[in-house]
Amino acid sequence: MLSRTYLNKFLDVYIYSSLHISVVATLFATELSFVLNIAIDYKYLLFVFTSTLLVYSVHKIIGLNKTSEDHILGRYSMILSLRPLIILIAFLSFIGLALLSYSLLSKLFIAFMMPIGLVSILYVIPLFAKKRLRDFAYIKIFLIAMVWAYIGFWSYINKDGIRVSFLVFLALFLERYFYIMAVTIPFDIRDKEIDSLNRVRTLATYYSKDQLRIMIVALLILSASIWSLLFAYGTIALPILILIILTLLLSYKAISVSCDKSDDRYFSGLLDGMIGLRSLIIIGGYYFLS
Repeated sequence: MLSRTYLNKFLDVYIYSSLHISVVATLFATELSFVLNIAIDYKYLLFVFTSTLLVYSVHKIIGLNKTSEDHILGRYSMILSLRPLIILIAFLSFIGLALLSYSLLSKLFIAFMMPIGLVSILYVIPLFAKKRLRDFAYIKIFLIAMVWAYIGFWSYINKDGIRVSFLVFLALFLERYFYIMAVTIPFDIRDKEIDSLNRVRTLATYYSKDQLRIMIVALLILSASIWSLLFAYGTIALPILILIILTLLLSYKAISVSCDKSDDRYFSGLLDGMIGLRSLIIIGGYYFLS
């Protein structure tokens, strides 16, 4: 019983300190190197991990400050208890990110990072009359999907002599975009009450839960269709396609479970973890089947 208590505390620290989501983002970026058959850029992956850690830590700190004491319940109370640790992690990740940025610095890297860097900053920092980008109506989920779909492509852009057709490039971006949207919609459902109290309109405040379920299924079907087209185009092999379809089915199951749950571990733990599991399965498939 005592060991289970310590395990739960460890999981809470791992999840709510943003270490979990940072590991997941790094795996998601690594996945593309295997799909495109590109050498892994470990320095950039460390950059992805550190920048994700910084952005999500700052997001938690600012989000906590914008939440009234009456609404500090559930995950907010956990974040509040970990606030000193989260602030320390944010500071250390900022230092690490500055050093990594200097080592990666080039005109090409600046051009690549500028779009998602700007979106990430404006997403977490209230620069628009005390409003963040995420506080504007309906755009939160689309911004998240855009940034997550974007990460990982640096390894392709930074490699000389490696060429993938624009259609394949676009297909991979759209697949990742649709997949992240599908996984993120349950978070809108989870946050419906707090978003309504903060007068932030989201998909969950406009559509019913049943309509959102249909939207999730449609997005996952789009994702599967793109992978099927990539197989037909010769970009991926049949065993990899089968593994990818398996990950989409597992993701759908996890999403279905989370939509009817209130415990935040199902969201920050299970759903975010499904992104990482998808990447691990794809990476493992390429590693053992190549």
